Amino acid sequence: MAASGGHADPDGGAAFALRDDTGLGTWWSALAGGGIWSESAALASRRDLTSSLASALVLALACAGALTLRGRRRLLALTALVLPASLAALLSGPLVGVVTALQAVPGLALVRDQHRLLGLAVLAQAGLAGLAVGRTKRSAPFGRPTAAAVAVAVTAALVGMQPDLTGRLAQAYRPITYPAGWQEVVGAVEQAGSHGRRPVVLSMPWQPLRRTVWAGESSFLDPSPRGLPATVVTSSALRVTRDGRLRVVDDHPVPHEQAWSEGRLSAQALRSQGVTLVLAWVTSPGTQPVVRPGWRELARTPDWVLWDVTRAE
Repeated sequence: MAASGGHADPDGGAAFALRDDTGLGTWWSALAGGGIWSESAALASRRDLTSSLASALVLALACAGALTLRGRRRLLALTALVLPASLAALLSGPLVGVVTALQAVPGLALVRDQHRLLGLAVLAQAGLAGLAVGRTKRSAPFGRPTAAAVAVAVTAALVGMQPDLTGRLAQAYRPITYPAGWQEVVGAVEQAGSHGRRPVVLSMPWQPLRRTVWAGESSFLDPSPRGLPATVVTSSALRVTRDGRLRVVDDHPVPHEQAWSEGRLSAQALRSQGVTLVLAWVTSPGTQPVVRPGWRELARTPDWVLWDVTRAE
């Protein structure tokens, strides 16, 4: 779990706003199904002219599909195509202050990532483009061959919108084998909790991401909360640079995080959070904890060190 306390960070509204990932403006990026706020997650092909042309073709075909409908259905279809992108672009630009203010309202932080608003439009594009292909089969000359050609063109356009997607996914999602020492750490945590009290583990360095040689070059979210039989306290502070400004978004701040980020873990601070064990990812970037009197080492591997801090002084 993240550290306890706090409400949604107001900085999240600006940090997770849509970003122009095509070079043609935030609104077009949203219409083309992109605009994701994280530069590290964006596809390089999004700035290619080919990608924008392919996106325009799919959008035009979806509009053609909407125009085959009648009355209210046509209006609803066109609204589903355009309104989410327009709303997201407004909330990411002129109205970003509104999103910031709404972070104090419980539950609304779920939609501070404006990219989520585009889900309806993407589904509408897919359905309406399919409708246009179906209508081509029934009404165009040489209906079936024409529809097949249009379907091939749409498929090619979909690939052209993001040709590097499959390679990026293959690179990002691959199985990782943990070093054998992880089982030693898990066993030590289990042993610490064998007397009936569930351990509370503080994962260090005090930052949410980890990077190790055995996992490759990419950083990853600290997996300790999912990999240890304990309650795990981790940092939730996400650092996002937008328009040259660093924004630190932390929905669950703790009173001691400045000291913890510097490796200073006082006995009083640990007890105030109920921490009984401290786990250090010793090969991951960041400031490691300073060992204090009363800490008892339970496990040590090339990648991790685990201490019992229940008797910390």
